[in-house]
Amino acid sequence: MPAKKITPNSAVEKNSIAQPMDFSVTASATATADVTPNLPLPTFEFTQDALRRLFQRPGEAQSSWFDAKVKGLRIVVGAKGKTFYFEHRVAGIGRRKPKIGRFAPEPGSPGWTVEKARKRSRELEVMMDRGDDPTLIVEPETMPESSGNGDGTFDRDKFSVKNALDFLAQWFETNDKSDKTIKKLQSDTNTVKPIWKRPLLSLTKLECHKLHKHIRDKVRGKANADALAGEYGHFIGNYAANSALTHLQLAFNKCQYWLEEKGFPQDALNPIRKGFPWYPERSNRDRIKMGGKPHEKNQLPEWWDETERTLNAVEKMIWRLSLFTGFRNRDCCKIRWDEIKNIDDDTTATMFRPEPKGGKHRAFHVPLSTAALAILRERREAQDKAAEKNPTMRKCPWVFPTYSKAGMLTRVEVVDNQETVNGKKTPNKILGKHHNLRRTFETALKHSGVEKQDRQALMNHKYAVKSSDVHDGYDEPDTEFVRSKTQAAADFIMQRGGLSIDEHGKLVRKVDTQPPQPLRIAS
Repeated sequence: MPAKKITPNSAVEKNSIAQPMDFSVTASATATADVTPNLPLPTFEFTQDALRRLFQRPGEAQSSWFDAKVKGLRIVVGAKGKTFYFEHRVAGIGRRKPKIGRFAPEPGSPGWTVEKARKRSRELEVMMDRGDDPTLIVEPETMPESSGNGDGTFDRDKFSVKNALDFLAQWFETNDKSDKTIKKLQSDTNTVKPIWKRPLLSLTKLECHKLHKHIRDKVRGKANADALAGEYGHFIGNYAANSALTHLQLAFNKCQYWLEEKGFPQDALNPIRKGFPWYPERSNRDRIKMGGKPHEKNQLPEWWDETERTLNAVEKMIWRLSLFTGFRNRDCCKIRWDEIKNIDDDTTATMFRPEPKGGKHRAFHVPLSTAALAILRERREAQDKAAEKNPTMRKCPWVFPTYSKAGMLTRVEVVDNQETVNGKKTPNKILGKHHNLRRTFETALKHSGVEKQDRQALMNHKYAVKSSDVHDGYDEPDTEFVRSKTQAAADFIMQRGGLSIDEHGKLVRKVDTQPPQPLRIAS
């Protein structure tokens, strides 16, 4: 069956910029594409505008399209973003699908534009026709432009700081680092602009130390007097300076390792090495105070009321669920309904987190407390009501959906604590940072008598690799074993916050909060 082609006169030009690309005509052809390789994927001519308005088809975890201009160039759209691949046969080996990189919606943003992806596809085609398998190459092997002798070898007088940072950016892209990591590198690259043209190998410890101080002083110079005089004013500028020099240190190390064959001297010493005078950084341990210490105010009732006052219905549920599960911001936002099992059974309900911080190999199951289930059931009820007016909501796979600028149903990416006051966005001090909820949940687990290793399992923290007890490397608590621990922490939070589950199964707060009761020890 020939591939369904979408010409510019049909789909791309007829849709305005405010509308999502509509490929519903090919949904039946692509639904089984992964199962039936002989069934071709839909094809159309890629353009920047068309790919910006491209979204995954309803009911599909990932949706794919081929470029009509360059054979084999493919874009895969998933929950995390859009990624280019090139599909071609390696001579003498078989078909391979090497990854090119993430789609860059704007020419200046990190990633690959359509034109760059096409150029890379042609390079990969030549390589694969030659018999080289690009899927086996996991590190960058090219020298940055204008940094060598013209024949691909290393020139210590031409290889600048900017070349090294560009090489690190290429290494990040090749190793599939997150957009946040790549953007931070770009920001730090601009921060060290005063030494861009300096040869990397001529940098001295004194120069790096002066740059380190210059960055900190520059940030502090822009800060207002109130912030500098505040409790944590002496930390201002430290983070920016440390981050920029850390990336410069990493760039030197990566170049020394991967450009050895190009002539990078292996005996060169990194000027930013052990003993470098890093500035102190504040270790953030903020949480919602629950009145557990003498003269400590119980902030939970006020925090709960603030979520009701300032957040919309979906964001409110995200914050509250994080309080009872300890999920990180992004991980909580991307929960899907099919990851929740036995939602109507208080004794066996669990949730699977397939790709938390650390990647797929850190996937874990977590038992759900009655409080977390009350929040999820209320969210399901709200989604069912919304589906009465908007039928597409019935097929929505996400627990916390929203609409994109293009009007397409998608999920919430991340929530923040910003509120608008007098036309300006400022942090909501009552809500605090979202990660504070994770620390609050950990505190509730500890005060409920949950042992350290069980807390590690519920928080999905790594176990200590070095320990005096050999059993620490083998033990891993079962999901059902820690269910009572999760429930004990939830009960503790509910008691301190004056919360209860009403006759309709919803989590509500009593107006008159009872004073803290003795701690309940988990069994």
